[in-house]
Amino acid sequence: MNFENENQAYRAFHAETGLGNYIDLLKQKLLGKKPEKTVILGFSVGASAIWAVSHHIEAEPFKGICFYSSQIRNSLEIKPKIKIELYFAKAEPAYDVDAIISKLEINNNVTCFKTKFMHGFMNERSKNFNEDGFLKYREIIKTSIARHLTGSVDVG
Repeated sequence: MNFENENQAYRAFHAETGLGNYIDLLKQKLLGKKPEKTVILGFSVGASAIWAVSHHIEAEPFKGICFYSSQIRNSLEIKPKIKIELYFAKAEPAYDVDAIISKLEINNNVTCFKTKFMHGFMNERSKNFNEDGFLKYREIIKTSIARHLTGSVDVG
């Protein structure tokens, strides 16, 4: 699908699939996966789905990398079994980012990062797209994936 902007994509997603169905699909895929190292990367709704399944899947082969999920705030009780990196926008209109981070970072499997960019900064079709942020976090993603797949602490 080729959308003009993120709002159009978001509306189509909710009309055709919805978060609940997406979570169920992701859970089916991951629960049936052979135990090999896997990184699950999600942005916005995708990040929310990863968070929602993170306490259902086996810890060892999986790692989650999630960017600007607004829905995590509605399921703070989840205790992920997998290592998960949460990258938050510098501000969100619906909630206090700092308050959510302080509630989440007490979990040993969760590492939170607050970026200096707005929700959607990695999406070229977002009004909040930021090329510097995109380039910086693309490299962070690559390094994080390499570390997980190789089991290395220092890659690159």
